[in-house]
Amino acid sequence: MYKTSSGFQIGKLQVERLPALSFRSYLKPVTCNLKLSLCCLVTCLCYLPAAAGNLDAYRAMKGTGTERQVLGLARHTLQSCLLKGVKPAPDFTLAESWPGGQAGVFVTLVKNNAVRACVGGFYPQEAGFLDAVVNTAAESLFLDGRFKPVSSEELTYIRIIISVAGPQTQVADPDSIDFRNYGLLVTQGQKAAVFLPGEAKTTNWGLKAIMKKAGIRNGSETEYYRFETVTFEEE
Repeated sequence: MYKTSSGFQIGKLQVERLPALSFRSYLKPVTCNLKLSLCCLVTCLCYLPAAAGNLDAYRAMKGTGTERQVLGLARHTLQSCLLKGVKPAPDFTLAESWPGGQAGVFVTLVKNNAVRACVGGFYPQEAGFLDAVVNTAAESLFLDGRFKPVSSEELTYIRIIISVAGPQTQVADPDSIDFRNYGLLVTQGQKAAVFLPGEAKTTNWGLKAIMKKAGIRNGSETEYYRFETVTFEEE
């Protein structure tokens, strides 16, 4: 795999980013945790700064045909990239390109109840939610540096989880964060780390773990942001 001016190349597959939005952003490596019984820390992509959208529109998708379509789009992306070397365009549309406003998108691949890969970002540069799902699903095949690229032989055993991250709220007292219901973004200079909701068993454990993984030491420059997510999961 290597990076090109328009995306990433893995084998014969060129994964190009879809057109970006006009706001200023920059790419920043972070780590995130997934809500699973097995503790995991993974590499994600985070775009800062921007304003995330309201999650109500995404909550309204849960249990509907739209949720099934979104998950189907993510799976079709994995299949098309691995079997044909082509990243597909969304084959359906939403009433709004970003329902409720732009939101963060994370895609996690789970195999045998363990994380196989997880990538994503708070502020995707795509023009719409479906484009972000396609790009992030494609990147999940090879951008998680902890693992080797996903192979086509694994597709049958992989379950897809899409996490939509809502607005971030700065928190003055990190000890007040309820990790069961909120995720946490910690930043200090160019260092950052993320836990998705439900990962940390206790607040004390979560704060120590996220600071250690990001390589952050306590200090006045450390900033804490909490956020909620809506998850779409394959059965």
